[in-house]
Amino acid sequence: MLEGIDLAEIEMKTGPPPEAVRRAVESLVRTGKLKEDGTRLRLPEKLLFVSNEVLQAIV
Repeated sequence: MLEGIDLAEIEMKTGPPPEAVRRAVESLVRTGKLKEDGTRLRLPEKLLFVSNEVLQAIV
């Protein structure tokens, strides 16, 4: 999904993510493998081919 996920919506439904997930997401944003856009988190279009790698890092 190019539009990504809405972090605020997910947190409302499930609560805050575990610290390990939060650190993994922060690392992926720092390295440019994920992009924050307001409350949304998504893969940059040019990196869709690494989506499995990104998902594996979060889980």
